[in-house]
Amino acid sequence: MKSFLVYGLSNDWGGLEAIVITMIRNMASHNRFDIILSNEVSTYEKKYQSDHIRFLHIPSWGSDKNGFANGLMCLLRENDYDYVWVNGCLMSNKKIISVTKKYSKAKIISHSHGSSFEEKNKIKRFILLVLHYMNRSYYKKNIDFPCMCSYKSGLWFYGESFLKLKNVLWVKNGVDISLFQFDLQKRNDYRRALGIQEGTFAVFHVGRLTPVKNQQKLLSIFTDFISSNNVSTHLFIAGDGELKEELVRQTEQLNIAEHVTFLGQRNDVNALYQAMDVMLLPSFHEGFPVTLVEAQSSGLPCIVSDRVTKETDVVGITDYLSIDGGNKDWVDSLLRIQSHPNHNRQDYSSLMKKERYDLDSVCSDFMSFISR
Repeated sequence: MKSFLVYGLSNDWGGLEAIVITMIRNMASHNRFDIILSNEVSTYEKKYQSDHIRFLHIPSWGSDKNGFANGLMCLLRENDYDYVWVNGCLMSNKKIISVTKKYSKAKIISHSHGSSFEEKNKIKRFILLVLHYMNRSYYKKNIDFPCMCSYKSGLWFYGESFLKLKNVLWVKNGVDISLFQFDLQKRNDYRRALGIQEGTFAVFHVGRLTPVKNQQKLLSIFTDFISSNNVSTHLFIAGDGELKEELVRQTEQLNIAEHVTFLGQRNDVNALYQAMDVMLLPSFHEGFPVTLVEAQSSGLPCIVSDRVTKETDVVGITDYLSIDGGNKDWVDSLLRIQSHPNHNRQDYSSLMKKERYDLDSVCSDFMSFISR
């Protein structure tokens, strides 16, 4: 049994947390995981605490750098970890590497999850960006197992020369594909539960309600789509976040409120994919959104921003469109999918499994890589 200290997760549930915790739960029967969180309350800790998964709280690096270093030092001295697994989109925190090297013999895994990062404060963003590039060479000299969720995320994290010279593992954002396999009965049941009338074209978006997801553009596209066709249509948005009230107001200003439903945070997204006809994701940047893996596993066509890496088109049902300028291309793509619905969605789960996006394959590849 190997022991891991996991760093980089926030106290709130999001895409990175979903990816890492899902992998951990898959591997926990044969390994032990200690997950570092900051001293604030965690929204998901109680749900996933188990015999082999512990959550340990120390001061956050962003608010108390010395407190973070001391807390990390204590954890490393008290526990004989085999690996320290560093997750994130930035190399701004040098302490996670330097303290680990000083007080532990653990191998260091770095795992890039994005091609940029979110920070609204321009001064803070500039400082983090400077630190990211300043610390890059130190990270690359001291990590043992570099990982990335996509080539684009690897390029951002490690740089092109490192990717060419080093063996960097592409850790696919895997899912339990059986949960997302298309089920016609489930589709019919959920469409009834959601009040979707026969013949209604259901548009779906899932993600945190936050600027990087560009939901203002989503609502603008949907408004133009409504005015471009005579077929009944409805937009369902799953997720919660800081922009919730602003987005609700925008639907009222655009006179589309009756055509949009905010579903909030859901634990049945796997079933919601079944009920929908297309997914929109006009993000400003993404690493490799796990939502696209889930959607494709259910055979749901996706229309996404061209800022998203094209590696996400695993089974050929994804369009990449510009988020700059008008909405015509997005509306045309929606109209095409609406006019030619895909009624044979059952086969896509097996195609995704063949491409090794099932969770068992992902975790097996990960463990083989770090066991070299």
